Amino acid sequence: MPDFLSPAQCRMARALLNWTQPTLAERCGLAPMTISKFEKEEGRYNPEARTLRKIMSVFEVAGVAFTQSGGVEPVDNLVTILEGDDANFRLLDDIYNTLKDTGGEVLIAGLREVSKSEERAYEFLSEHLQRLIAADISERILLEEGDENLVAPAEWYRYLPKGRFTDSPFQLYGANLALIQWGPPQHIVLIKHKIFAQTFRNLFDIIWEQATPVSTGK
Repeated sequence: MPDFLSPAQCRMARALLNWTQPTLAERCGLAPMTISKFEKEEGRYNPEARTLRKIMSVFEVAGVAFTQSGGVEPVDNLVTILEGDDANFRLLDDIYNTLKDTGGEVLIAGLREVSKSEERAYEFLSEHLQRLIAADISERILLEEGDENLVAPAEWYRYLPKGRFTDSPFQLYGANLALIQWGPPQHIVLIKHKIFAQTFRNLFDIIWEQATPVSTGK
């Protein structure tokens, strides 16, 4: 990913995707005024570097590449790499933006949920789960047997035997398969391919049927 994004490139990238400023702001989790000021007040308003990286990442996941000459071009990427301390946050935003208008399901394996002691990550995840539920999006999550750190509704989880669990998660949503390496730094390989996604979905369904439902003790 380039280190710099100009207001002109932001405008061109939006035009390429036919996005409005509010659409881009929503996908980035930013206020619409932030996008408006960035595009219109060149030289007078400079967003933080992490804000620019978030905007660029959203565009790149959507299939826009930034050229060295200061332009943009469409890219039909089969594979996109998300890197950095906020890579997982950007992935969760993409999951929500991909499914929010249609609803649907996210399939997750190899996951260890964050604990309340990880305040920033726990707060973001809690808000993410709330917006999923509001948009009629559910999850099916395969945990390691004995893991009682449940953040989502209990019926979303099932247990894998300890010898079959690997701490290298993937998330599957729509036609997208995300392979996650926690790092540091976080490193996520995002593959957009309907056939690959369906293959993983079929395998997940077989494993889910054999996995053990989580008992809440109620």
